[in-house]
Formats: sequence, structure tokens, C-alpha cells
Amino acid sequence: MTLERFIEHQKKAISANFKIRNVSVASPARMKLIKEQRRSTVRRYIYQLRLATNPKTAELVASQIKHIIG
Repeated sequence: MTLERFIEHQKKAISANFKIRNVSVASPARMKLIKEQRRSTVRRYIYQLRLATNPKTAELVASQIKHIIG
């Protein structure tokens, strides 16, 4: 996976998570936990996307993607 493909994947994942974030699928108490998990997931994706698009850290992210994913 290239850095560009990783960036596109993260953008799509963020968009999808925002769309489903407020969909109710359980009781109110359980939904509160689910929403917290979804928020933290979106925050993680945004953090990774910022690292990947930052010129100073893009090379490091690219090498990690190559190493982890292959």
C-alpha cells in the first residue's frame, strides 16, 4: 500500500465513521459506549491522516505502512 492509497483509505474511513456515528442500534446506555468508541476511532483516523499528510512526517508514515502492510 502506498502513502497515497493509505491517505485515501483514511479519508473514506473517516467519512464512513461520521455517517454511522449517530445511527442508533442499541439501548441508550449501550449507544453512549458505542458513540464513544466511534469518536475515538475517528480521532485516531484523523491523527493518522494528519501524520500522513504532513510533509515532515510523511516519509516516516510511508515507511511504517510499507513495513506493516507490505
